[in-house]
Amino acid sequence: PNDDDRKYVFWMFRPVGAEPTLSDEFLIRGTSWTYQGKDYLEFEEFPVRHYKLDPDNPFLLYEFYADFNPMIVTIYRKGIEKDIYKDDKVFQNQFFAEYERQYNGEKYYLYSFWISKADGEHMPTKHLFKGFSEEVGLDFISHFGYSDMNEWNHNVYNP
Repeated sequence: PNDDDRKYVFWMFRPVGAEPTLSDEFLIRGTSWTYQGKDYLEFEEFPVRHYKLDPDNPFLLYEFYADFNPMIVTIYRKGIEKDIYKDDKVFQNQFFAEYERQYNGEKYYLYSFWISKADGEHMPTKHLFKGFSEEVGLDFISHFGYSDMNEWNHNVYNP
């Protein structure tokens, strides 16, 4: 339902089984190809957005509009460097989307990045939702026009 061919949504959940007090803040940066009012595609960076994942906000949805794949999403985490990257100065200097960013005077470090070449990849199913309340699962699927978890699962497995 409500399928817009240009709309893309990157989603991320807080870890299943996370400590009840766990709270993390993230910056999300999206890039893709758009026509930008022209008859040819240009690479576009979409606005960087801030999100907080905690018990009251168990998932985030980063929406943007693009005309062509791939979609690239870069995720930055507030104040915590991953061990794999923190001593690798060559990687930090050469990473294509900046290793660190500033937001409200705080440092955010590269957490992960995601490249999708097809719409609908990696949509969550009932297996992920088992780790959350039914209310959280229904809230998530409602953003995509669904109200029934069985219909959602069927359509994820049978696009």
